[in-house]
Amino acid sequence: MSEKTIEKRALEWLFSRDTGASSKAICAHMLGTSGQFSSYPSDPSDLGRCIRLLELIPEWKSRIQEMAVHGPGWAGQVKQWDSLVDSMADEVGINWGKGDRAPITYNAMKLAQAAGYRENPDWTCRFDKNGHLCSAQRKAQ
Repeated sequence: MSEKTIEKRALEWLFSRDTGASSKAICAHMLGTSGQFSSYPSDPSDLGRCIRLLELIPEWKSRIQEMAVHGPGWAGQVKQWDSLVDSMADEVGINWGKGDRAPITYNAMKLAQAAGYRENPDWTCRFDKNGHLCSAQRKAQ
């Protein structure tokens, strides 16, 4: 019996119930599909779906940094990817086996996202007192 191809595993995953906009963005990018797939993980549930996708298709783990091309939110999060994964694993487990709330991971995600916008000169942004992004507007080109 042969091992399933990346494409076969991705297709089976796509028809599962463990998908979301950000994990679909990873899948689309890694498979080289055209279109606009820029959604980045907005909360630990989204992050967990992304991590589980990368566990299913480990060939893509080393390529996660490529997602930075899809905007400042992705750029900030992939820069901190390993620490975000570790935070979620420690706080609630990747499959939520240790708890049902992940405020530490959520805060780390929001700070990473904000850092991505802060570091991108093409955006005008506002941040709250916690350093989270409140609003972002692309500057006129």
